[in-house]
Amino acid sequence: MNKNVKRFTGTCTRCLISFKSPRKQKFCSKNCRKLFWKATFKTKTKKDIEIARAGRRTEREKKIIATQGWEEKLLEVVKKHHKRNCIKIVGRILKRTESVRSSMILRSKKFNVECPITVDELREIVYNSYGTKCRYCPKILTMQNLVFDHILPISKGGHSSKENLQMICKTSNTMKGSLEEANYNILLEWLETIPEELKKDISIRLARGIH
Repeated sequence: MNKNVKRFTGTCTRCLISFKSPRKQKFCSKNCRKLFWKATFKTKTKKDIEIARAGRRTEREKKIIATQGWEEKLLEVVKKHHKRNCIKIVGRILKRTESVRSSMILRSKKFNVECPITVDELREIVYNSYGTKCRYCPKILTMQNLVFDHILPISKGGHSSKENLQMICKTSNTMKGSLEEANYNILLEWLETIPEELKKDISIRLARGIH
């Protein structure tokens, strides 16, 4: 056996005996795991299992109905700005809002801030912002460039809530970085005071994340 392998000390969930293992396990043996889950499921009657399954089916059905509702709403907006692949774009929006919420939950835990935002609220932000002009530049927000931005950066205590989120273009989001809105506006005002060639060069560097 390799002596360099780090071993973890744990307590078996079933027999409560301390044991060492190269992985963080809940049971000291396969037999303990088998007996524990067997005893757990024996306490449930057929009726309990059927109720649980019915509850899961109901949740799935609710999610499908809600998704279909958003498909119809978003399709109306997307058709105004795209001639082709509208259904495909709506599908991408629906998937992105789910993945964005998951990443926000992880980042909020990292910085110890609240994350009360829901997938429906994220989709509502997209619905209200799609096809409008970016808050900080003339770009039109579409699937190719829109991103969610924390008005007060999450690294500075900003919550992942509907009130603290906005849709801006990817370029502005990269330039803004972890700046608060007031400081970012100062930066934009300063860029307007410098020669056009220098402004273009600095803007490109900031948009690429070269600070």
